[in-house]
Order: sequence, then structure tokens, then C-alpha cells
Amino acid sequence: MIRAWQCLLLSMFVAMIGCAHSAQHVEIPGTGAAYEKEMLKWLVTFHKDQDRMTQPCAQKDDIRQELRNFCIETDRQHTERMERMRSWLQDWYQTELPRGDPYPLWVGSLKGQEFEREFLKEYLEHHDEGVEQTAKCASKAVHPELRELCARINPAQKKTGEQLKRWRCEWFKDCG
Repeated sequence: MIRAWQCLLLSMFVAMIGCAHSAQHVEIPGTGAAYEKEMLKWLVTFHKDQDRMTQPCAQKDDIRQELRNFCIETDRQHTERMERMRSWLQDWYQTELPRGDPYPLWVGSLKGQEFEREFLKEYLEHHDEGVEQTAKCASKAVHPELRELCARINPAQKKTGEQLKRWRCEWFKDCG
């Protein structure tokens, strides 16, 4: 019985951390190379946090296929980007990737429409921070490769956010 309570408390703690993290606003400090190094580390952590939502989503068979396809494709893109950013951190700054939290966010335990509704809410909150940060990165990064990556993914992120908001509005009448 005590073990069950410990698991429940740990699950609640992990859920609170996930929710608090997704709602935080982050200001990446510095200029030049110092900014770029921190931005790369932030981007990796950001992608890993999103993966904690998209990986369980990609494995669900009780959700709309278009949302599942979105999660599968997003997970694939994140894998490619993180490998590129890993090599940049190593080559440019002799820095390893930051370790991410290995636990899926609490939404992964939900089913069907309940999962869809909460996934869209949580993912959009987290996603908005990425839109803001990649816009800054497109002008502040030192290396042209990183500026180009940020400049390329920022409009795609905006488009993705609009699509997810449309789904939330169509599927759940949550159009705010």
C-alpha cells in the first residue's frame, strides 16, 4: 500500500514539473557565442520536452489519425534536428547535449479524446515558447547554419501552431 502511494506521489510530482516547465517563459542570456551556446542547449531541451509529449502520442491507436501522424512526423523531425544540434554543440563549443527528463508527461496516460484535448493544450503552451525563441535566434545566432535553421523552422512552427489551434477549435470547440 505504501509503495502505491509513493508511485502516486511521484507521478503527481512529475506531472507538476511538466506543467510548470511548459508554462515558463525563458529569456536566453548573452550575446554572440555565449548566447548561441545557451540557445543550442535550450533548443535541445525544448525538443526533448516536446518529444515527451509526441512519442506517447505517436504510439496511441485511440486518437485521430491526423494527430497521430503529426506526432510521428514531429518526432522524426526532432530526431534529425537534435542530431544536427548535437554536432554543432560538439564542434563549435566542445559541449555535450544536455540530458533531458526521460519520463513522458502526464498526458501520455490519458486515452482517446481526453488525451487529444490535453495534448493540444499542453503542446500549444510549450510550442508558443519555441516560436518566440526561434524568432530571436534567427537574428542573434553567430553561425549562419543556426540562424538559417531558426529562420526556417520559425514559420513552420507558426503554421503548426495554427493547425493545432484549428484542430482544438474544430474537435473541442475551444477556439480561444
